[in-house]
Amino acid sequence: MKIIYDCDNTMGVPECDIVDGLSLLYLLGKEDLNICGITTTYGNSKVDTVYRNTVTMLSEIGRSNIPVLKGCANRYGLESEATDYLVKMVNDYPGEISILATGALTNLYAAYIKDQDFFRKIDRLVVMGGLTHDLILDGKAVDEWNFSVDPAATHWVLKEGKDLFVITRDMGLNVSVSTADFIHRLTRNRSSIGRYIVERSISWLEYTMLHLKSNGFYLGDLVATAYLMNPQFFEDQQQIISLNTKTISKGLLCPTDNRLEGQTINLPTLRDSDDFVEDIYTTWLKVECSFVKEIGGGW
Repeated sequence: MKIIYDCDNTMGVPECDIVDGLSLLYLLGKEDLNICGITTTYGNSKVDTVYRNTVTMLSEIGRSNIPVLKGCANRYGLESEATDYLVKMVNDYPGEISILATGALTNLYAAYIKDQDFFRKIDRLVVMGGLTHDLILDGKAVDEWNFSVDPAATHWVLKEGKDLFVITRDMGLNVSVSTADFIHRLTRNRSSIGRYIVERSISWLEYTMLHLKSNGFYLGDLVATAYLMNPQFFEDQQQIISLNTKTISKGLLCPTDNRLEGQTINLPTLRDSDDFVEDIYTTWLKVECSFVKEIGGGW
Protein backbone atom coordinates (compact mmCIF):
# COMPACT_ATOMS: atom_id res chain seq x y z
CA MET A 1 0.00 0.00 0.00
CA LYS A 2 1.30 3.45 -0.94
CA ILE A 3 0.15 6.17 1.44
CA ILE A 4 0.65 9.87 2.09
CA TYR A 5 0.07 10.99 5.67
CA ASP A 6 -1.33 14.54 5.95
CA CYS A 7 -1.02 15.51 9.62
CA ASP A 8 -0.30 18.10 12.31
CA ASN A 9 2.26 16.06 14.24
CA THR A 10 3.37 17.78 17.47
CA MET A 11 4.53 14.73 19.41
CA GLY A 12 7.31 16.04 21.66
CA VAL A 13 6.36 19.72 21.39
CA PRO A 14 5.69 21.00 24.94
CA GLU A 15 2.01 20.87 25.92
CA CYS A 16 0.94 19.69 22.46
CA ASP A 17 -1.02 16.58 21.49
CA ILE A 18 0.95 13.41 20.70
CA VAL A 19 -1.55 11.28 18.77
CA ASP A 20 -0.48 12.28 15.23
CA GLY A 21 3.06 11.24 16.10
CA LEU A 22 1.82 7.99 17.62
CA SER A 23 -0.11 7.42 14.39
CA LEU A 24 3.04 7.95 12.35
CA LEU A 25 4.95 5.44 14.47
CA TYR A 26 2.07 2.98 14.08
CA LEU A 27 2.36 3.28 10.30
CA LEU A 28 6.13 2.79 10.51
CA GLY A 29 5.56 -0.47 12.38
CA LYS A 30 3.35 -1.95 9.66
CA GLU A 31 4.80 -4.27 7.03
CA ASP A 32 3.97 -4.07 3.33
CA LEU A 33 3.41 -0.33 3.62
CA ASN A 34 5.17 2.38 1.65
CA ILE A 35 4.90 5.78 3.30
CA CYS A 36 5.56 7.83 0.18
CA GLY A 37 5.60 11.12 2.06
CA ILE A 38 4.26 13.19 4.94
CA THR A 39 2.50 16.46 4.19
CA THR A 40 2.24 18.77 7.18
CA THR A 41 -0.73 20.92 8.06
CA TYR A 42 -1.72 23.25 10.88
CA GLY A 43 -3.88 22.43 13.89
CA ASN A 44 -2.07 21.27 17.02
CA SER A 45 0.40 24.07 16.25
CA LYS A 46 1.52 26.27 13.36
CA VAL A 47 2.60 24.47 10.21
CA ASP A 48 6.25 25.57 10.64
CA THR A 49 6.36 23.89 14.05
CA VAL A 50 4.67 20.76 12.75
CA TYR A 51 7.07 20.56 9.81
CA ARG A 52 10.23 20.99 11.94
CA ASN A 53 8.99 18.56 14.54
CA THR A 54 8.20 15.87 11.99
CA VAL A 55 11.59 16.24 10.27
CA THR A 56 13.34 16.03 13.65
CA MET A 57 11.36 13.00 14.72
CA LEU A 58 12.18 11.06 11.56
CA SER A 59 15.84 12.01 11.93
CA GLU A 60 15.91 10.77 15.52
CA ILE A 61 14.70 7.31 14.55
CA GLY A 62 16.78 7.05 11.40
CA ARG A 63 13.94 7.41 8.90
CA SER A 64 14.94 10.63 7.12
CA ASN A 65 14.43 8.81 3.82
CA ILE A 66 10.71 9.65 4.05
CA PRO A 67 9.99 13.02 2.37
CA VAL A 68 8.33 15.68 4.54
CA LEU A 69 6.56 18.53 2.71
CA LYS A 70 5.42 21.76 4.35
CA GLY A 71 1.74 22.49 3.75
CA CYS A 72 -0.50 25.54 3.70
CA ALA A 73 -0.15 27.80 6.74
CA ASN A 74 -3.87 28.61 6.89
CA ARG A 75 -7.04 28.45 4.81
CA TYR A 76 -6.26 31.68 2.98
CA GLY A 77 -3.05 30.58 1.27
CA LEU A 78 -3.41 27.57 -1.00
CA GLU A 79 0.10 27.38 -2.42
CA SER A 80 2.61 25.04 -0.78
CA GLU A 81 5.14 22.34 -1.54
CA ALA A 82 2.78 19.82 0.06
CA THR A 83 0.02 20.77 -2.38
CA ASP A 84 2.33 20.36 -5.38
CA TYR A 85 3.54 17.02 -4.02
CA LEU A 86 0.02 15.67 -3.52
CA VAL A 87 -0.97 16.56 -7.07
CA LYS A 88 2.22 15.10 -8.53
CA MET A 89 1.93 11.82 -6.65
CA VAL A 90 -1.67 11.05 -7.57
CA ASN A 91 -0.85 11.81 -11.20
CA ASP A 92 2.31 9.69 -11.14
CA TYR A 93 0.46 6.80 -9.44
CA PRO A 94 -3.23 7.16 -10.38
CA GLY A 95 -5.45 4.87 -8.32
CA GLU A 96 -2.54 3.67 -6.16
CA ILE A 97 -2.15 6.35 -3.48
CA SER A 98 -4.16 6.25 -0.25
CA ILE A 99 -4.28 9.41 1.86
CA LEU A 100 -4.69 9.57 5.63
CA ALA A 101 -5.63 13.07 6.86
CA THR A 102 -5.72 13.83 10.61
CA GLY A 103 -5.51 17.63 10.68
CA ALA A 104 -6.98 20.59 8.84
CA LEU A 105 -8.02 19.62 5.31
CA THR A 106 -6.57 22.69 3.57
CA ASN A 107 -3.79 20.79 1.78
CA LEU A 108 -6.29 18.41 0.17
CA TYR A 109 -8.56 21.26 -0.88
CA ALA A 110 -5.60 23.14 -2.35
CA ALA A 111 -4.66 20.02 -4.34
CA TYR A 112 -8.24 19.82 -5.65
CA ILE A 113 -8.08 23.47 -6.73
CA LYS A 114 -4.94 22.66 -8.74
CA ASP A 115 -6.36 19.46 -10.22
CA GLN A 116 -10.13 19.04 -10.37
CA ASP A 117 -9.66 15.28 -10.83
CA PHE A 118 -7.45 14.98 -7.73
CA PHE A 119 -9.90 13.01 -5.59
CA ARG A 120 -10.78 10.64 -8.42
CA LYS A 121 -7.14 9.58 -8.68
CA ILE A 122 -6.87 8.54 -5.01
CA ASP A 123 -7.23 4.88 -4.05
CA ARG A 124 -8.69 5.49 -0.59
CA LEU A 125 -9.13 8.60 1.58
CA VAL A 126 -9.42 8.24 5.37
CA VAL A 127 -10.12 11.40 7.36
CA MET A 128 -10.27 12.10 11.09
CA GLY A 129 -12.74 14.84 11.94
CA GLY A 130 -16.29 15.95 12.43
CA LEU A 131 -18.93 15.19 15.03
CA THR A 132 -22.19 13.32 14.74
CA HIS A 133 -23.47 14.99 17.94
CA ASP A 134 -22.74 18.24 19.73
CA LEU A 135 -19.62 18.06 21.88
CA ILE A 136 -20.35 19.72 25.24
CA LEU A 137 -17.48 21.05 27.36
CA ASP A 138 -18.15 23.06 30.51
CA GLY A 139 -21.79 23.27 29.52
CA LYS A 140 -21.12 24.72 26.05
CA ALA A 141 -21.15 23.16 22.59
CA VAL A 142 -17.71 23.39 20.97
CA ASP A 143 -16.76 23.12 17.31
CA GLU A 144 -14.72 20.19 16.00
CA TRP A 145 -11.39 21.69 14.95
CA ASN A 146 -10.30 19.64 11.90
CA PHE A 147 -13.53 20.33 10.00
CA SER A 148 -14.49 23.77 11.32
CA VAL A 149 -11.13 25.49 10.84
CA ASP A 150 -11.50 25.43 7.04
CA PRO A 151 -15.18 24.87 6.16
CA ALA A 152 -14.59 25.31 2.42
CA ALA A 153 -11.95 22.58 2.44
CA THR A 154 -14.22 20.30 4.46
CA HIS A 155 -17.14 20.90 2.09
CA TRP A 156 -15.18 19.94 -1.01
CA VAL A 157 -13.45 16.95 0.58
CA LEU A 158 -16.83 15.58 1.68
CA LYS A 159 -18.45 16.38 -1.66
CA GLU A 160 -15.73 15.14 -4.01
CA GLY A 161 -13.90 12.53 -1.93
CA LYS A 162 -13.80 9.14 -3.67
CA ASP A 163 -13.83 6.07 -1.41
CA LEU A 164 -14.05 8.47 1.54
CA PHE A 165 -14.08 7.13 5.09
CA VAL A 166 -14.58 9.54 7.99
CA ILE A 167 -13.64 8.58 11.53
CA THR A 168 -15.49 11.11 13.64
CA ARG A 169 -14.06 12.92 16.64
CA ASP A 170 -16.79 11.66 18.95
CA MET A 171 -15.93 8.07 18.06
CA GLY A 172 -12.27 8.81 18.75
CA LEU A 173 -13.23 10.21 22.15
CA ASN A 174 -14.72 6.82 23.05
CA VAL A 175 -11.31 5.12 22.89
CA SER A 176 -8.57 5.95 25.40
CA VAL A 177 -5.61 4.45 27.23
CA SER A 178 -4.40 5.13 30.74
CA THR A 179 -1.09 6.89 31.25
CA ALA A 180 0.12 4.19 33.65
CA ASP A 181 -0.63 1.36 31.22
CA PHE A 182 0.90 3.30 28.31
CA ILE A 183 4.20 3.78 30.15
CA HIS A 184 4.27 0.26 31.57
CA ARG A 185 3.59 -1.55 28.30
CA LEU A 186 6.16 0.46 26.35
CA THR A 187 8.99 0.24 28.90
CA ARG A 188 8.58 -3.17 30.56
CA ASN A 189 10.78 -4.98 28.00
CA ARG A 190 13.42 -2.21 27.90
CA SER A 191 12.65 -1.63 24.24
CA SER A 192 14.52 1.32 22.70
CA ILE A 193 11.53 2.37 20.59
CA GLY A 194 9.26 1.99 23.61
CA ARG A 195 11.47 4.28 25.67
CA TYR A 196 11.63 6.76 22.80
CA ILE A 197 7.83 6.88 22.50
CA VAL A 198 7.44 7.49 26.23
CA GLU A 199 10.09 10.23 26.29
CA ARG A 200 8.49 12.03 23.35
CA SER A 201 5.10 11.72 25.04
CA ILE A 202 5.98 12.75 28.57
CA SER A 203 5.30 16.49 28.19
CA TRP A 204 1.75 15.82 26.97
CA LEU A 205 1.13 13.17 29.62
CA GLU A 206 2.17 15.60 32.34
CA TYR A 207 0.03 18.34 30.80
CA THR A 208 -3.08 16.15 30.72
CA MET A 209 -2.55 15.18 34.35
CA LEU A 210 -1.89 18.69 35.68
CA HIS A 211 -4.18 20.82 33.54
CA LEU A 212 -6.85 18.46 32.23
CA LYS A 213 -6.98 16.36 35.41
CA SER A 214 -6.84 13.19 33.32
CA ASN A 215 -4.89 9.99 33.92
CA GLY A 216 -5.04 9.01 30.27
CA PHE A 217 -5.58 10.30 26.75
CA TYR A 218 -7.86 9.72 23.78
CA LEU A 219 -6.67 7.88 20.67
CA GLY A 220 -8.69 9.81 18.07
CA ASP A 221 -6.25 10.05 15.15
CA LEU A 222 -4.99 6.54 15.84
CA VAL A 223 -8.49 5.20 15.26
CA ALA A 224 -8.44 6.64 11.74
CA THR A 225 -4.95 5.26 11.16
CA ALA A 226 -5.99 1.82 12.34
CA TYR A 227 -8.98 1.88 10.00
CA LEU A 228 -6.70 2.44 7.01
CA MET A 229 -4.50 -0.50 7.99
CA ASN A 230 -7.02 -2.83 9.67
CA PRO A 231 -10.55 -2.26 8.39
CA GLN A 232 -11.52 -5.66 9.84
CA PHE A 233 -11.62 -3.99 13.28
CA PHE A 234 -14.50 -1.82 12.07
CA GLU A 235 -18.01 -1.99 10.71
CA ASP A 236 -18.67 0.24 7.69
CA GLN A 237 -21.80 2.36 7.79
CA GLN A 238 -22.84 4.46 4.85
CA GLN A 239 -24.87 7.56 5.59
CA ILE A 240 -26.11 10.62 3.71
CA ILE A 241 -24.86 13.74 5.46
CA SER A 242 -25.82 17.34 4.87
CA LEU A 243 -23.39 19.70 3.14
CA ASN A 244 -25.05 22.69 4.81
CA THR A 245 -22.48 25.44 5.32
CA LYS A 246 -23.74 26.33 8.80
CA THR A 247 -23.37 22.82 10.22
CA ILE A 248 -20.08 22.09 8.45
CA SER A 249 -18.61 25.31 9.88
CA LYS A 250 -19.19 23.77 13.32
CA GLY A 251 -17.75 20.44 12.27
CA LEU A 252 -21.14 18.72 12.52
CA LEU A 253 -22.06 15.84 10.22
CA CYS A 254 -25.85 15.95 10.17
CA PRO A 255 -27.78 13.09 8.53
CA THR A 256 -30.30 13.96 5.82
CA ASP A 257 -32.76 12.15 3.56
CA ASN A 258 -32.22 14.66 0.77
CA ARG A 259 -29.81 13.06 -1.69
CA LEU A 260 -29.67 16.24 -3.78
CA GLU A 261 -28.39 18.37 -0.90
CA GLY A 262 -26.36 15.68 0.85
CA GLN A 263 -23.47 13.35 0.20
CA THR A 264 -23.11 9.64 0.95
CA ILE A 265 -20.01 8.91 3.01
CA ASN A 266 -18.79 6.00 5.10
CA LEU A 267 -18.75 6.48 8.88
CA PRO A 268 -17.05 3.33 10.22
CA THR A 269 -17.54 2.27 13.83
CA LEU A 270 -15.09 0.27 15.93
CA ARG A 271 -16.15 -3.32 16.63
CA ASP A 272 -13.79 -4.13 19.51
CA SER A 273 -11.59 -1.54 21.16
CA ASP A 274 -9.54 -4.20 23.00
CA ASP A 275 -8.27 -5.79 19.77
CA PHE A 276 -7.56 -2.34 18.38
CA VAL A 277 -5.54 -1.23 21.42
CA GLU A 278 -3.59 -4.49 21.49
CA ASP A 279 -2.66 -4.07 17.83
CA ILE A 280 -1.40 -0.55 18.48
CA TYR A 281 1.02 -1.57 21.23
CA THR A 282 2.25 -4.58 19.26
CA THR A 283 2.85 -2.48 16.15
CA TRP A 284 4.66 0.35 17.96
CA LEU A 285 7.18 -2.12 19.35
CA LYS A 286 7.88 -3.46 15.84
CA VAL A 287 9.19 -0.12 14.58
CA GLU A 288 12.70 -0.57 13.19
CA CYS A 289 14.90 2.43 13.79
CA SER A 290 18.46 3.52 14.32
CA PHE A 291 18.62 6.30 16.88
CA VAL A 292 20.70 9.34 16.10
CA LYS A 293 19.81 11.65 18.96
CA GLU A 294 17.86 11.46 22.15
CA ILE A 295 15.41 14.28 22.90
CA GLY A 296 17.38 15.51 25.89
CA GLY A 297 20.89 14.46 24.89
CA GLY A 298 22.76 11.56 23.30
CA TRP A 299 21.85 7.90 23.36
